[in-house]
Amino acid sequence: MQKIRKNLQPRRSTYLQELVKNESFLRDTYLKALEVLDDAIESLFNVGLIRKDGKFLVKSDNYSEFFKLLKNSVRSSITRTIAWVIWYLYNTNGLECFKGSQILNELSDRSITLGINEDSVRRVLKRLKLEFKNNVWYLNDIALSKIEYCLKGKYSMFWPVILSIYVKGTKYFKIAHKISASMYVDFPIDIIYKYIGYLQEIDRDCTNLREFYEKAEELTNAYNNYLLNHIAELFGTNINWLSFKLLKDLKYYREKKYRVKVCIKWKEFLDFIEWYSKSDIELWRKYRYLTYCRQAFLEILTKSKGKVKDELNKVQSKVKEIVEDDLTEIISIFDLTLC
Repeated sequence: MQKIRKNLQPRRSTYLQELVKNESFLRDTYLKALEVLDDAIESLFNVGLIRKDGKFLVKSDNYSEFFKLLKNSVRSSITRTIAWVIWYLYNTNGLECFKGSQILNELSDRSITLGINEDSVRRVLKRLKLEFKNNVWYLNDIALSKIEYCLKGKYSMFWPVILSIYVKGTKYFKIAHKISASMYVDFPIDIIYKYIGYLQEIDRDCTNLREFYEKAEELTNAYNNYLLNHIAELFGTNINWLSFKLLKDLKYYREKKYRVKVCIKWKEFLDFIEWYSKSDIELWRKYRYLTYCRQAFLEILTKSKGKVKDELNKVQSKVKEIVEDDLTEIISIFDLTLC
């Protein structure tokens, strides 16, 4: 918890008062802030983002996460910014229809621009499936569902990452971006890890960009086909939410490099996880899937030096000690002997 204000009343320093007298812009901004301060505090208090502790206002546990979402997920995207304004007008003012100018006014009042104009508002509203009649936009169930889904932000922002892959020293390719380099929990990381490893081998063996592209494209197509049609031999089901792409990125192509992208269909992945855990697929196949999710991570740990490897060995030894008594009891129950 952090104290965000020492008093419920705004503090007015002598320096600030002198500044207000001399600068009309600062004066207007300061007075406007005072007008909305009480409403802002009340709104934050009502939704549980802050709480009162005597004379102090204290941040809740969700405060930082909420504004991180607001900054990274909403304000960085024109679509999510406009969706946020629509959601605000609908929930706060009860509006189910409005003109595009109302959205621009709301954005202007909050000093949010992002290069948003009437054309960009119109494109986003069409994308969000609002209905347009007589110069007025109307909300419907489909639009509300799309807006709510849009405001949740990208799943990649919230899904835990177990490790990241960094490729250095390659002649002809780079990992596309942070998401492609991130090895997410419950993903078959070993498949991704080995795919990148084979690309590195191709990169080392090839003598020109064209040769690399031909061999890398052949590898990429083979991996995608295996995931979509043949990996059921391992896991009891195929995977349609994970694939790989080899892209000619202008930035990297000037350096004679391709961009390798790991493509994830997040909705299909979440549906897969829920279905797979409840399915009648043999338990040994499910354990194999879990092994593929963790094997690359464990290999990296066991190859590392120092405290990480030592701690892993300690944990393994401790687990053996804990299960030893249980194992002995189970053996005695079934009247078995150790081989």
